[in-house]
Amino acid sequence: MNVSLKIVRFLFIIISISCVFLESAWALNVGDRVPSCLLKNMNNTTDGVNLEQLKGKPLYIDFWASWCGPCVKSFPYMDKVERIYKNKGFQVLAINLDENIEDAYEFLKKIPVGFSILQDKGQQCAKKFDVKAMPSSYLIDRQGIVQYIHLGFRSGEVNELEAQLEKIVNTDFDNSIGF
Repeated sequence: MNVSLKIVRFLFIIISISCVFLESAWALNVGDRVPSCLLKNMNNTTDGVNLEQLKGKPLYIDFWASWCGPCVKSFPYMDKVERIYKNKGFQVLAINLDENIEDAYEFLKKIPVGFSILQDKGQQCAKKFDVKAMPSSYLIDRQGIVQYIHLGFRSGEVNELEAQLEKIVNTDFDNSIGF
């Protein structure tokens, strides 16, 4: 093998390894602060929501799309947990990623919910979170730190999700009122 080919192979390996590290550096991980994202409120078309402004509240941030089969099951679950924990400041934010927003509205007609529905036009927020699956859910504590990441939605995994929810809602609530 000539020297040029060896150099090309070496450079290819170095670039490939660098891309892996760069991709993971851009991904949102447990322990990271929630990025600033400006989202359109689909429940009220005049207001926008910036995730940074919600610091102080435990959050369940869920990225979804109308074509997502597991989202049909996750929406009633998220509606239930927001009702249960709302008195502790907990809030669910479902961030839609549909290219055609009318598809999202059709989905919501079939599965109405009481939590906040937001639109990530251009998917800038989804890129900051490095969304890899539908749905992708992030539990955020009152300090704005990611405490748990869950990809997909299967009823067999609800117990783990509820244990994490209890942890961020109750622990942070107790600390915030001086216990």
